[in-house]
Amino acid sequence: MALYDSPNSNGPQTGRLLLVLVVCGLVLLGSDYLTQALFGRHVLGTPVKSVATQTTPAPVTTLAAVAAVEATPSVSTTFIDVKNSRSSANFTTQGATFYTLTLNQYREDITDPHGYLLLNDKTPNGIAAASATAVVMGWQGAGIEGPTHNTKWQTLASATTPTFTWANSTGQRFTRTFKHVPDSYLWRVTERVENTAALPVTLTPYAQVVRHGGYIKTERSNWVNYFGPMGLITQGAETLLKEYSFGDLKDDTQSPPETGEGGWWGITAQYFLTAIIPDATTQTTRQFAYRNEVGTEVYTAGVQFAPATVAPAGTTEIAYTIYAGPKHYPMLKEAGAGLEQAISWGWFEPLVKGLYYVLVWVHSLTLPNWGVAVMILTLLLKIATFPLANTSYRAMAKMKKLQPEVEGLKKKHADNQQGMAMAMMGLYKEHKVNPLSGCWPMLIQIPIFFAMYKVVLVMFEFRHASFLWMPDLAVHDPFYVLPIAMGISMWVQFKLNPTPTDPVQEMMFKWMPLMMTVMFLWFPAGLVLYWLTNNVLSIGQQYFILKRTKAV
Repeated sequence: MALYDSPNSNGPQTGRLLLVLVVCGLVLLGSDYLTQALFGRHVLGTPVKSVATQTTPAPVTTLAAVAAVEATPSVSTTFIDVKNSRSSANFTTQGATFYTLTLNQYREDITDPHGYLLLNDKTPNGIAAASATAVVMGWQGAGIEGPTHNTKWQTLASATTPTFTWANSTGQRFTRTFKHVPDSYLWRVTERVENTAALPVTLTPYAQVVRHGGYIKTERSNWVNYFGPMGLITQGAETLLKEYSFGDLKDDTQSPPETGEGGWWGITAQYFLTAIIPDATTQTTRQFAYRNEVGTEVYTAGVQFAPATVAPAGTTEIAYTIYAGPKHYPMLKEAGAGLEQAISWGWFEPLVKGLYYVLVWVHSLTLPNWGVAVMILTLLLKIATFPLANTSYRAMAKMKKLQPEVEGLKKKHADNQQGMAMAMMGLYKEHKVNPLSGCWPMLIQIPIFFAMYKVVLVMFEFRHASFLWMPDLAVHDPFYVLPIAMGISMWVQFKLNPTPTDPVQEMMFKWMPLMMTVMFLWFPAGLVLYWLTNNVLSIGQQYFILKRTKAV
């Protein structure tokens, strides 16, 4: 990119260039943050409105109401294993829930021979694991003992459909059944209550996703990629995406209650999601909450269903679904309930999604390697922007040919800045050169770069995707080869550009490759690969034009 300026280092173009660089940096680092702060986030094209809550909302159960976790599981605790192609689940009669759930096709670390442990109710010594996610459920009732997370159920053992039963002392029998939805990461939960007492009883069921310790050690939410407590809820004509960061939740203790139907409610990590999915027409009250339990931070995403009154000799039943799996867009989309909204596409959502779909399509046509797909996508983008970039490079080639005359004018008007500016404008006008035309390639690249940045961050497919010496395109190059090569390619690009007339600009362009190299050292390798490939293609295109116009 080349900009014209007078020899005055305080010229207007220098100020504009600095402003552009600052604004671009702020957009890169804070676009999602500013968007959420100023406008909020919503989905399905509905406007964001303040939703009035009930004056006396039903309280959402939190684990504060549950007794402290026992030191070790009771000897009477029974475990049931359910394995399928996607998951390996281990159920426990203590709380009648998942003890552990492992995703068979994924790994915690790329060298880990075992699956990814997504749900981990307790470690073997009974203490909740740091940064573990669990799913708990239960019933509450005034004067009625309902089952909680520590209740010891009995099992009606089933190899594929774990079923648990428990009865209290007042005549109510509870039954809970888990059924895996084939070829998915969904579990259908059915809760049933039989009332053998002489009087009717009113009970309120609840389900929660629980995270111990907030962020897991290898993932941190940031301005450009949110994950944490999140949910989708329909309130009247609006479907709203709700987010409440771990930090804000810790400060506020709990979020405002949200009453509505449909959607889902849970806690996301960068690449995985655990969520409660009420049935589409089931009215629920939902809330995020925080508490400190024996020095452990506990975060919950709770769903409370409407109270159910069970007549004498009567029964009642509710059902809901649990998603515990990867944030892989096609899988989330197929699961329904708007689960795909757990992926934060960001401010440039249409462009980001467009690049994602093209990248997936390219990958399906090439060797099964995402690095190759990124390079081919970059080539396609270069072809799409070729005409405009070509026009700009021709203008820059003309400016480079005029460089000797520019140097002559600088010497001639060394003591007359205004005269230098007028002479330069006359020179460019005579040769029909627009000195700002060199900015177009950079302006084209900026939104594409931001979009590719988001694609690499949110695409589950990049997780543990290897390329050449790099084991994971979703993290930085372990040997920093790509960012160094990118910096060299940027230096070559600037050498092909006409030298800026302003010494401040000239100094900035000399140091920019080094600054960009340092910044890119810790960028995801997939993003750096895109930028390096784009630079190499741009150098080839620009050098060809310079040779053709005899500017070099």
